[in-house]
This record gives sequence, C-alpha cells and structure tokens, in this order.
Amino acid sequence: RPQASVEELRELPMPELVRAGQSMSRQAREARYLNSCYSPMVDGDLLPEHPLDAFANGRQAKVPLIIGTNKDEASFSKYIFQRESTRSAMADRVARIFDPVAAPRVLAAYDGAASREDFAAFFGDAVFWAPSMQVAENHSEVAKTWMYRFVFAPAALKWLGLGAIHSLDLAV
Repeated sequence: RPQASVEELRELPMPELVRAGQSMSRQAREARYLNSCYSPMVDGDLLPEHPLDAFANGRQAKVPLIIGTNKDEASFSKYIFQRESTRSAMADRVARIFDPVAAPRVLAAYDGAASREDFAAFFGDAVFWAPSMQVAENHSEVAKTWMYRFVFAPAALKWLGLGAIHSLDLAV
C-alpha cells in the first residue's frame, strides 16, 4: 500500500518489507544512481524540511553534537560500477547535483573519479564528509559541536580493500 501507516508496517513480517523495498528499488531503477528507496522523505509533517536545510536555517535542536565520518565511508562503491566511463559519468552526475558550477573543479581534484579508488573517495566525500562538515559548521553556531574521523579497520577489511567502511565505527 502506498500510504501504509507506521503501525501497519510494524505488523508486517520483516522479510516482506525487505522484498517490497528491493522490488521498489528495481522498479524505480534508482540503484544505478545510488539512490535508496529507504531514504527519509520530507513530508511537511514528520520531517518538515530537509535536515541540511534545518541546520542551515538554525532550526535544529540546540544541543551538543558529535558528528563525524569514517576514512573509507564509500569504499564499497569501488565495486558497483565496473567501467571507468560509468564511474566518471556517475561522479559527474553527483557533482552536478551538489554544485553544477563547481562540478568540473571538484571532479578534477579526484582525477575525474574514474579509477575505483578515486570514485570511492569522491563518493564518500560527497555523500558523507561534505554534509557532515556543513552540519557541524552550522550547528557550531548554536551549540557545542565536535567532529571525529574514524580510521581504524581490521586486517580483513584492509585486505579486501574496504578499510574503515561506513558504519564500522558502530561495531567497535
């Protein structure tokens, strides 16, 4: 159901929810753009505005904040696109979404984000690091704010080329 309530969703078996989400992702063909059907949606009620806008406009909770990123946040993205041309095109698309004017300069800093390593670094910075910096900067104007950079990675993740991947800090 397109308008199921939270209560209705809680009554469904987890495998059914996962299957529905996977089906939505396939049908919408958003995975190729690295979009997830599980992202928060600004609805004007539960989520009245995008969180980055709330922080930029000083409408966040004025409480102490600790925010940070992992060194290799998006290292998984090294393996999503097999061809350099596909990685370059995706990086260009993402950069232009954030800032169409600066996109060429940003991509140049990552050598076009064509190699697996450059693409993963670009994607991690664009999706995780830059928004975290923006939130921290905005929040520091209204409350105490600390940032961290998590760099530890177990030997197995280093061997796999993943390093300090997204959410690894939660397991340590």
